[in-house]
Amino acid sequence: MSTALNPDPAIDLAPLQIKGPGFGTLVAVELRKSVDTLTGRVLLSIIGVLVLGALALALGFFPEEEWSLTTFAVYSSLPLSILLPVLGVLLVSGEFSQRTILTTFALVPSRARFVLSKTAAGLLLALIGSLVALLLAVVATGIGTALEPDTSWTVEWAVLGQLLVAQLIFVLVGVGFGLLAQNTPLGVVAYLLLPSLLAPVLLLVPSLQDVGGWIDLSTATAPITSPTEATAGEWARVGTTTALWAGLPFALGWLRLLRREIA
Repeated sequence: MSTALNPDPAIDLAPLQIKGPGFGTLVAVELRKSVDTLTGRVLLSIIGVLVLGALALALGFFPEEEWSLTTFAVYSSLPLSILLPVLGVLLVSGEFSQRTILTTFALVPSRARFVLSKTAAGLLLALIGSLVALLLAVVATGIGTALEPDTSWTVEWAVLGQLLVAQLIFVLVGVGFGLLAQNTPLGVVAYLLLPSLLAPVLLLVPSLQDVGGWIDLSTATAPITSPTEATAGEWARVGTTTALWAGLPFALGWLRLLRREIA
């Protein structure tokens, strides 16, 4: 009987075991996606222009005695903190808005790997963006030295570390909103609008003003995006707001993804 089904016993008719792409490959693909789309390229171009603009404004209008590599690094990071998280939203929500999610899950059925690769790609974008911004800050410091020889090249490593952590947090917030919304316009609007609406609410409700630093993302992260080293209490507030604005949307988005029928 078996001979009739398999005339040549030397041929193995067992199902082929097809190995899926590795995690590094998935992350590389996600990074490629972030620059392959027109929206991604335009957004990255805008970020680059704004970084150069921020450094030009610092050289043109800020007091020369404040010029230093650390200060320029702070200035160059400001556009990143505003727009790089939008790219984090697009990394996740773009799959749903562009109707490519079915193809993605056909190639990578694991939803955990899907989310982790998106998150890792977003964090790598934050790291790369921070390094590019720092490189431009070095160039700005060189220009400042040519204009004002007393420009400081002193590097405050703690401040640079804070700036990197801030960018990682902002991108995680963007990824969280993208995962929760699973729709690009909704995710971008929610990311830009919801944290901004909290500040007026805190001003209008006096009883909430004491906890504003623990729930307002911009207030809590201000110390780690400044030229001075943050205190332990300030880091505690950063952790709380990160859990609220990144952790909570991420967890809710993960639950929604698990229960969603992909079609």
